[in-house]
Amino acid sequence: MLKKGHDDSGDWADNGNYTMKDGTTPMQKVNGYVLALRDANERCQWGSYEIEVGCDKNNNSGFNGYSNTQTIIAFNKDKNWNLPDAFPAVYYATNHETVCPAPSKTSGWFLPSGGQCQYWLNKRDVILTSILNAGGDGWKDEYWSSSEDRYDPAYFAYGLYMRYGDIVDYGNKDQRGYAVRSCLAF
Repeated sequence: MLKKGHDDSGDWADNGNYTMKDGTTPMQKVNGYVLALRDANERCQWGSYEIEVGCDKNNNSGFNGYSNTQTIIAFNKDKNWNLPDAFPAVYYATNHETVCPAPSKTSGWFLPSGGQCQYWLNKRDVILTSILNAGGDGWKDEYWSSSEDRYDPAYFAYGLYMRYGDIVDYGNKDQRGYAVRSCLAF
């Protein structure tokens, strides 16, 4: 469990209009968020350098991972690009479905936002204990978020730096050293 409940305002506000994992049925209510027990990928790049997608630009607030992921997928489709090549982090986050199918009454897997990563960082000890107790894996040093950098969004996206234990900061979109841990809403 990443977080119980859904916030409409404040630091953890969620702006998403969710659908069930089928992609068409609206989710009437979000009860909470879950992190996957295992990484979807150990090292990949966020996406194409010099391309601004239009995701949120928050590194420490907002539960916008679902809407960011949908924005990236729509941007990719509009360009007629190949998602695994153009936006590997989102591809691996959503493709986690092939390894661990999300329950049908959930949003399906998505790449968490900078705010969701900050929440994860703030609660890392409790979340890690829960994940390990459920048979999951511990953390890598660095994880991608779905949020673009507020100052240079064409070049940088926010990453969670577990190694330092206290920061969600920018990284080059084409840097391959970051892992992906998927999230879903239920």
